[in-house]
Amino acid sequence: MKKTLIRVTLLVATCFTLIVPQAFAGPRVVNCDDGGSLQRAIDSGAGSAKLIEIQLTGTCYENVTISRDLVSINGDGLTTIHGQVRLFGAGQIVFRDLTITGPGFGIRAANSRVRLFGVEIVGNDDSGIFATESSSVRLNSSVISGNHGLYGLQLDHSSANLVDTEVSGNESDGIGVFHNASLQAQGGSITGNNSLGIFVRMSSTANLNGTHVWGNGAYGILMDMASAGEFRDVHLNANAVHGFELSGNSVLNFTGGMIGWNGEHGGWVLDHSVLRLFDTQVHRNIGHGIVIGRDGGVIVVGNTEISNNTEYFQVVCQGKEASIEIDPSANVKPIECPDPDF
Repeated sequence: MKKTLIRVTLLVATCFTLIVPQAFAGPRVVNCDDGGSLQRAIDSGAGSAKLIEIQLTGTCYENVTISRDLVSINGDGLTTIHGQVRLFGAGQIVFRDLTITGPGFGIRAANSRVRLFGVEIVGNDDSGIFATESSSVRLNSSVISGNHGLYGLQLDHSSANLVDTEVSGNESDGIGVFHNASLQAQGGSITGNNSLGIFVRMSSTANLNGTHVWGNGAYGILMDMASAGEFRDVHLNANAVHGFELSGNSVLNFTGGMIGWNGEHGGWVLDHSVLRLFDTQVHRNIGHGIVIGRDGGVIVVGNTEISNNTEYFQVVCQGKEASIEIDPSANVKPIECPDPDF
């Protein structure tokens, strides 16, 4: 009986010794400068549903594929992944304090959910981030810059939430939001992109709060094909052409903020689209403040001011079906609209 008890005790102790290190194991440490591989570290968790946490240092010259949940990759601020990161059906993926650059897309996500904290997506040969198939991307205090594809960030049937994030200096558009996609941004800036700052189309939405959209090579934002926007304290300033354009049955509510110093007009509203301005300043554009054409409509309320734009008429309606409704408390004059009321 005593021998049996000793054997059972030893067996339990042995099992506990084997189990405990795995249960309480810390992050895997990968130094790519010493020959480590991020992909091997990810693959080492195959068959397990537990969180894989990786402390990554150095420069990793490799493409990385993640097709499982619960992976956290933490850099040291100098860490670089020189290659494409691909996510397929992966959830609760986190990147922190590193740079992603190199050939192809920076991150390509399909049906995945990824969060980035202090990450720089820079200098990729294609778009910085391409999210499809109901993917969700969240960026905090991050940068998407100098990418050479059509968009710094492209959303297709997907969503993104940008917090204090910069999208700048991309070769074409800063952000593309397409096919029932949605963009949210709090703070941050979308600046210096060679074409549009933001392109929203095909029943997509953009909600911006306290974001600066300025200095882009064409429009600050173009909304088309039944898209919608809600902007609060947003600044559409100093874009090379217009601050914004609404077309194709699109709607934009603009509260607070400013539309100013753009290279042509503050904005265009056309093709059955509607702009609502609440307590907004539209001034010093090198053209008219607002141009309304082809059945477009504008509603101006509160302390909105459309004034001091270079052209004499601050608002111009192109055609009898273009219309504007101005609250008595607003300052909008002079205007050139043959039939200003709806």
